[in-house]
Amino acid sequence: MMERTEPLIRRTVASASWRFATQAASGLALFGQSVYLARMLPVDAFGVFALAFSVVGLTQVLGTFGLGEALLHRCRETADEQRAAAVHFSLTAVLSLVWFALLVLASLLFVSDPLRTALIVLGASGLLTNLTLTPRMILNRRVQHRRLALLQLSSAVVSTVVAVILVLLGAELWALLGIDIAVAVWFAIGLWCWRPVCRLRFTLPRPELSYFLGFGMRMSAGKILQRTLDHFDKLWTGAFLGETALGFYSRARLFAGYPHKLLGVPIAAVVGGTFAELKGKVERLSIAFFDVVAVLLRAAFWVGGLLVVAAPEIVLVVLGERWLPMLGTFRLMLVFTLLEPINMTVAKLFHGIGKPGVIVQTRAFQLLVMVAGVVTLGGRFGIEGVAVALGTAQLVGIGSMLVRSRRFIDISLTRLLAAPSVALAAGFAAGSLDLILGGLPGGALVQGGMKGIAFSLAYLIVLAALERRYLLYLAQRLQSVLRPVEMDRSDLR
Repeated sequence: MMERTEPLIRRTVASASWRFATQAASGLALFGQSVYLARMLPVDAFGVFALAFSVVGLTQVLGTFGLGEALLHRCRETADEQRAAAVHFSLTAVLSLVWFALLVLASLLFVSDPLRTALIVLGASGLLTNLTLTPRMILNRRVQHRRLALLQLSSAVVSTVVAVILVLLGAELWALLGIDIAVAVWFAIGLWCWRPVCRLRFTLPRPELSYFLGFGMRMSAGKILQRTLDHFDKLWTGAFLGETALGFYSRARLFAGYPHKLLGVPIAAVVGGTFAELKGKVERLSIAFFDVVAVLLRAAFWVGGLLVVAAPEIVLVVLGERWLPMLGTFRLMLVFTLLEPINMTVAKLFHGIGKPGVIVQTRAFQLLVMVAGVVTLGGRFGIEGVAVALGTAQLVGIGSMLVRSRRFIDISLTRLLAAPSVALAAGFAAGSLDLILGGLPGGALVQGGMKGIAFSLAYLIVLAALERRYLLYLAQRLQSVLRPVEMDRSDLR
């Protein structure tokens, strides 16, 4: 059994391997689930669900209050893991119950069905999700992710079965709500009922309470800003462009986010604990950050670029003709999704080294840019304008955080971005076969396949030519780490 003293890189790679494997499998299940629902349910149902989900997602942070990062952070108050976990759970339970009560009251007073029903149901699943935050953060703190990865995979299967059954029974909005309920219940069972990670008890000792509330206060501002960035575009679209427009917009954003979910989320879930352990070790932290972002960017440019060139055929074949109005928005979001690995990883860096203030300042500036852009461009160009505003805010945030990260790590942006950018441009040029040849033979599936193959060949050949040594270094480094690794079973106990 691998102990906590096992070299950090081995724990990180072992955890990331589990995350990638299960993320790929669960991603396929969730993608199939999303396609099935898109084909079976009306567009308006997605609009109502997205609006309620955005309200709950925006306010849910009031129940967690940045406490997860406080538990992850290494300091005197969290040195006793079980004691810190008990304080964390107690605070989270109290704050989450208050949040849920206020959400229900506001829904009953100010909202009518079906939005009211969606808000209350999603609020209940959000409450249950908050109550599983403590064991999730304990496993993140230990850089042990097998249990979380297996729960993610199994929850994707369970929620897909639930969704299919509800659709067959004639449900529309409830088919979407049932997914959230199933996932929340499944994680609660897997973390609290089966071999609990930590003891479930209520305690609020003053020293740890002061630390958690103080750290949480600093973190919560950034969390609220991030949630606003995540949901303001959907809230505005639903309020000013209507439920149908929001239905198209929300599905475009969902499907455009799959490359990041498959590639970036598994790594981001692991590197927070890794960066926290490397705090103060500038050289090792710089190498870890660069390698993580470099790998994610190169993979994201390939997958995202492939989807951009084949987007018309993908929408037509996979989702159906009635979803073509979202094509422009889908393509724009795919372009901006290419840089999401940098956005998430650099944020994890600042969280891991205990500098949440940088995130707060960056998110505040991003929010100003996005609000101005959404109101200006969304009102004039509809959901495509909203997508441009969202992407512009993301680029502003990434640039700002990368500049400020140089105070703590030593990285070369040219080395990070130059080669994959050139390869991406070559791929886009090769993938424009329909424009170059004035059309392609065959149906939509054949045409999309031809463009995708042309893009992939050009991208991979150019990238290999420009970065052969670095790619060999990454392969050798990964091989040397994986060879002696024994898979960790301690987080299953």
